[in-house]
Amino acid sequence: MSGIVGAAAAGCKWAVHTGLGNEGVQYLLILLASGLKQVFMSEQNNHPDDEILCFCSGVKRSKIRDLYQQGFDIRGIADMTGAMTGCGGCEWDIEYYLKELETGQGK
Repeated sequence: MSGIVGAAAAGCKWAVHTGLGNEGVQYLLILLASGLKQVFMSEQNNHPDDEILCFCSGVKRSKIRDLYQQGFDIRGIADMTGAMTGCGGCEWDIEYYLKELETGQGK
């Protein structure tokens, strides 16, 4: 995993050096988060509650579900956990999961 982080750091330096700036760095971080998610998901398929939905803040599926069941909306969950306040790579996954919970499909 340290190789992935090192590659991301080098990619961020490259993005800044080539003039891509913050947008380029943000894109690289989103790609990194997506890659890490696939690594962790493949290791934790048997335990979906342990699936990390936000890698910037380490928020797991179970925490999001617990807060949703307590009545928190998406902004409240973000405020309580820090999810969706970093690179932005988790927003779609968390929004989709909350929609699943609303329809009774999320576990």
